[in-house]
Amino acid sequence: MKKKEVRNIKTPCLIAEIGLNHCGSLKRAENLTTLAFENGADLVKYQYFNPSFLINEPYYDMVLGSSDSHVIQTLEKLQLNKSDFIDLVKFNDRNNFPWGTSFFSFEDVDDFFKTDSLINSKTFSFIKVASGEITDYPMLESLALYNKNLNLPVIISCGLSTTNEIKRALSFFHNDAICYLLHCIVEYPIVSDYLNLSRIKYLSKIFNVVSGFSDHSLTPSTSILSLYFGSKIIEKHFTDSRELKEADNAISMEPEDFKEISYFLKNFEKVRGNPKGSLSEKEVKELTYARKGIYSKDNIKKDNLINKNCITTQRPNLGSNDAKLYFQITSKKAKKDINKGDPINKEDVF
Repeated sequence: MKKKEVRNIKTPCLIAEIGLNHCGSLKRAENLTTLAFENGADLVKYQYFNPSFLINEPYYDMVLGSSDSHVIQTLEKLQLNKSDFIDLVKFNDRNNFPWGTSFFSFEDVDDFFKTDSLINSKTFSFIKVASGEITDYPMLESLALYNKNLNLPVIISCGLSTTNEIKRALSFFHNDAICYLLHCIVEYPIVSDYLNLSRIKYLSKIFNVVSGFSDHSLTPSTSILSLYFGSKIIEKHFTDSRELKEADNAISMEPEDFKEISYFLKNFEKVRGNPKGSLSEKEVKELTYARKGIYSKDNIKKDNLINKNCITTQRPNLGSNDAKLYFQITSKKAKKDINKGDPINKEDVF
């Protein structure tokens, strides 16, 4: 395979995590993908894995304190089979929908990257490393090797991770890909006050990368707030209805809230503005109507002394009679007769 140029992600960027919210239905996966882009997504993300590679069920049950979780069976019902995943990728190619996926074992990575119809997709745009996989070194090694030719951007979620663990994960990719780090709190949904959004800037500073936020909260406000902490990429679970209890639908963003995040993300620089307080074009036009000028309260005869008893400040400001000139006009004499209600400027006094 011919090596491709190193690619990056255009920021700001909003990723719709479809995950398993398609509930194993290709048609639903296509519909959710379309809906995500209609409501402001820049990228969509899926999950590519075999539950049997992901879960050691007897020991998983032991940790849960259960003897019959049937977690593998549940995941098998929710995932797309490989044939459907290939069809979903073709759907994205037809519609020019950029997508990426996360992996959960080196076996899944091998299977995926040996499938030409997947890796040759013109819309395959990024690779995702989930928070729980950041110490799966065999998988990271496999991803890095396959990505040497593709040079796809790699997005790494940093939930549960120490600084040294993140550094080790990044080391697998060397200079073969542009990496992005997402701050993440691994709670589904986030119910604590411990958002620790300051870590977004920390990740960017320490590792000299673009950072963002993988947000598991139930409102758009947390994602929007993260922008003020330097977030350039926001990942949010996406669904058409929280009423669906399967997979992550109940903790995902519905279209209207997702669109709100998109709006603030795309307009953040405008919303943040200039700390020096420069005026917008519309504000400049409002100066005439909102600010005051100097006007005569009475008829003023030529050579009469002008004082505060015979002038006032009123809207509009005509420019030449700006209220800022008030103290330059008082105690001066009128050069001409000034009628009651007329504007007064510096040229009218001496």
